[in-house]
Amino acid sequence: MLNKLTLFFVCLCFVGFGQDRLMNPFLIKALNKDASKDYAVLVKGDVNFVKEFTQTHQGLFKYNCGEISSIVLKGTHLQILAKSGKISRIEYYEKTVRPLDDSSIVKNNLLKIHNGQSPLPQAYDGTGVTFGLVDTGIDWNHPDFTDSTTGKTRIKWIWDQTKAVAANTPQP
Repeated sequence: MLNKLTLFFVCLCFVGFGQDRLMNPFLIKALNKDASKDYAVLVKGDVNFVKEFTQTHQGLFKYNCGEISSIVLKGTHLQILAKSGKISRIEYYEKTVRPLDDSSIVKNNLLKIHNGQSPLPQAYDGTGVTFGLVDTGIDWNHPDFTDSTTGKTRIKWIWDQTKAVAANTPQP
Protein backbone atom coordinates (compact mmCIF):
# COMPACT_ATOMS: atom_id res chain seq x y z
CA MET A 1 0.00 0.00 0.00
CA LEU A 2 2.83 2.41 0.89
CA ASN A 3 4.56 1.81 -2.46
CA LYS A 4 1.35 2.56 -4.39
CA LEU A 5 0.85 5.77 -2.42
CA THR A 6 4.45 6.87 -3.06
CA LEU A 7 4.08 6.11 -6.77
CA PHE A 8 0.85 8.12 -6.85
CA PHE A 9 2.54 11.22 -5.38
CA VAL A 10 5.52 10.93 -7.74
CA CYS A 11 3.18 10.74 -10.75
CA LEU A 12 1.15 13.65 -9.41
CA CYS A 13 4.29 15.79 -9.20
CA PHE A 14 5.28 15.00 -12.80
CA VAL A 15 1.80 15.55 -14.21
CA GLY A 16 0.73 18.50 -12.07
CA PHE A 17 3.93 20.49 -12.14
CA GLY A 18 5.27 19.81 -15.63
CA GLN A 19 5.34 23.37 -16.91
CA ASP A 20 6.49 24.70 -13.53
CA ARG A 21 9.87 22.99 -13.89
CA LEU A 22 10.47 25.17 -16.96
CA MET A 23 9.81 28.41 -15.07
CA ASN A 24 11.74 29.89 -12.19
CA PRO A 25 9.87 30.53 -8.90
CA PHE A 26 9.69 34.31 -9.52
CA LEU A 27 7.76 33.74 -12.76
CA ILE A 28 5.44 31.15 -11.22
CA LYS A 29 4.61 33.55 -8.38
CA ALA A 30 4.06 36.46 -10.80
CA LEU A 31 1.79 34.40 -13.08
CA ASN A 32 -0.25 33.17 -10.11
CA LYS A 33 -0.71 36.80 -9.08
CA ASP A 34 -1.56 38.23 -12.54
CA ALA A 35 -1.23 36.24 -15.77
CA SER A 36 -2.78 39.04 -17.83
CA LYS A 37 0.30 41.31 -17.55
CA ASP A 38 3.24 41.49 -19.95
CA TYR A 39 6.47 39.99 -18.61
CA ALA A 40 10.04 40.55 -19.82
CA VAL A 41 11.67 37.12 -19.72
CA LEU A 42 14.62 35.13 -20.99
CA VAL A 43 13.69 31.96 -22.85
CA LYS A 44 16.09 29.09 -23.57
CA GLY A 45 15.17 26.97 -26.57
CA ASP A 46 14.53 26.99 -30.31
CA VAL A 47 15.11 30.67 -31.20
CA ASN A 48 13.15 30.56 -34.47
CA PHE A 49 10.15 29.02 -32.72
CA VAL A 50 10.35 31.55 -29.85
CA LYS A 51 10.58 34.45 -32.33
CA GLU A 52 7.61 33.24 -34.39
CA PHE A 53 5.54 32.43 -31.29
CA THR A 54 6.25 35.84 -29.76
CA GLN A 55 5.31 37.70 -32.93
CA THR A 56 2.10 35.72 -33.50
CA HIS A 57 1.03 36.34 -29.88
CA GLN A 58 1.51 40.14 -30.03
CA GLY A 59 4.70 40.06 -27.99
CA LEU A 60 8.09 41.72 -28.46
CA PHE A 61 11.13 39.71 -29.50
CA LYS A 62 14.06 41.87 -28.38
CA TYR A 63 17.15 39.83 -29.25
CA ASN A 64 18.85 36.50 -28.79
CA CYS A 65 22.28 35.27 -27.84
CA GLY A 66 22.80 31.68 -28.86
CA GLU A 67 19.72 29.75 -27.81
CA ILE A 68 18.59 32.32 -25.22
CA SER A 69 16.01 34.89 -26.34
CA SER A 70 14.89 38.07 -24.60
CA ILE A 71 11.16 38.62 -25.10
CA VAL A 72 8.18 40.46 -23.65
CA LEU A 73 4.98 38.42 -23.65
CA LYS A 74 1.65 38.28 -21.85
CA GLY A 75 1.62 35.81 -18.96
CA THR A 76 -1.15 33.68 -20.44
CA HIS A 77 0.92 33.27 -23.60
CA LEU A 78 4.02 32.39 -21.55
CA GLN A 79 2.06 29.51 -20.06
CA ILE A 80 1.23 28.27 -23.57
CA LEU A 81 4.88 28.69 -24.62
CA ALA A 82 5.99 26.61 -21.62
CA LYS A 83 3.77 23.73 -22.78
CA SER A 84 5.04 23.84 -26.39
CA GLY A 85 7.89 21.38 -25.91
CA LYS A 86 10.25 23.66 -27.90
CA ILE A 87 11.84 25.40 -24.92
CA SER A 88 13.78 24.21 -21.89
CA ARG A 89 13.61 27.21 -19.51
CA ILE A 90 11.91 30.57 -18.91
CA GLU A 91 13.51 32.99 -16.44
CA TYR A 92 11.92 36.11 -14.94
CA TYR A 93 12.99 38.44 -12.17
CA GLU A 94 11.11 41.30 -10.54
CA LYS A 95 12.53 44.67 -11.41
CA THR A 96 14.20 46.12 -8.38
CA VAL A 97 15.12 49.69 -9.19
CA ARG A 98 17.44 51.36 -6.76
CA PRO A 99 20.16 53.98 -7.03
CA LEU A 100 23.59 52.42 -7.24
CA ASP A 101 25.39 55.55 -6.04
CA ASP A 102 22.98 56.73 -3.37
CA SER A 103 25.66 57.64 -0.82
CA SER A 104 27.14 60.37 -3.05
CA ILE A 105 23.85 62.28 -2.85
CA VAL A 106 24.37 62.69 0.89
CA LYS A 107 28.17 63.08 0.85
CA ASN A 108 28.07 65.84 -1.79
CA ASN A 109 25.13 67.72 -0.24
CA LEU A 110 22.95 67.06 -3.28
CA LEU A 111 19.80 66.67 -1.18
CA LYS A 112 19.63 70.46 -0.88
CA ILE A 113 19.68 70.72 -4.68
CA HIS A 114 17.15 67.90 -5.14
CA ASN A 115 14.84 69.57 -2.62
CA GLY A 116 15.32 73.10 -4.03
CA GLN A 117 16.43 74.64 -0.74
CA SER A 118 17.10 78.37 -0.61
CA PRO A 119 18.63 80.21 -2.45
CA LEU A 120 17.59 77.90 -5.32
CA PRO A 121 14.33 78.90 -7.01
CA GLN A 122 13.25 75.27 -7.55
CA ALA A 123 14.24 71.63 -7.07
CA TYR A 124 16.65 70.10 -9.55
CA ASP A 125 16.33 66.33 -9.90
CA GLY A 126 17.32 65.70 -13.53
CA THR A 127 13.80 65.86 -14.97
CA GLY A 128 13.85 67.23 -18.51
CA VAL A 129 17.61 66.87 -18.86
CA THR A 130 18.96 66.12 -22.31
CA PHE A 131 22.52 64.93 -22.73
CA GLY A 132 24.78 64.42 -25.72
CA LEU A 133 26.97 61.46 -26.51
CA VAL A 134 29.81 61.24 -29.00
CA ASP A 135 30.19 57.73 -30.38
CA THR A 136 31.36 55.92 -33.49
CA GLY A 137 27.90 54.60 -34.31
CA ILE A 138 24.42 53.92 -33.03
CA ASP A 139 21.54 51.66 -33.96
CA TRP A 140 18.75 54.20 -33.50
CA ASN A 141 16.16 51.46 -34.20
CA HIS A 142 17.32 49.44 -31.19
CA PRO A 143 14.48 48.79 -28.67
CA ASP A 144 16.56 50.28 -25.83
CA PHE A 145 16.13 53.71 -27.45
CA THR A 146 12.35 53.36 -27.83
CA ASP A 147 9.94 55.21 -25.56
CA SER A 148 7.78 52.50 -23.97
CA THR A 149 4.68 54.72 -23.87
CA THR A 150 4.74 56.11 -27.42
CA GLY A 151 6.78 53.50 -29.31
CA LYS A 152 8.86 56.31 -30.85
CA THR A 153 12.61 56.75 -30.59
CA ARG A 154 14.00 58.71 -27.65
CA ILE A 155 16.92 59.93 -29.75
CA LYS A 156 16.39 63.61 -30.57
CA TRP A 157 19.25 64.26 -33.01
CA ILE A 158 21.97 62.36 -34.84
CA TRP A 159 24.85 64.24 -36.40
CA ASP A 160 26.84 62.10 -38.83
CA GLN A 161 30.29 63.67 -38.69
CA THR A 162 31.59 61.54 -41.55
CA LYS A 163 29.71 63.88 -43.96
CA ALA A 164 31.06 67.40 -44.52
CA VAL A 165 27.58 68.87 -44.74
CA ALA A 166 24.35 67.09 -43.91
CA ALA A 167 20.78 68.15 -43.11
CA ASN A 168 21.49 67.94 -39.38
CA THR A 169 24.97 69.54 -39.35
CA PRO A 170 25.03 72.22 -36.61
CA GLN A 171 25.63 75.75 -37.86
CA PRO A 172 28.28 77.97 -36.28
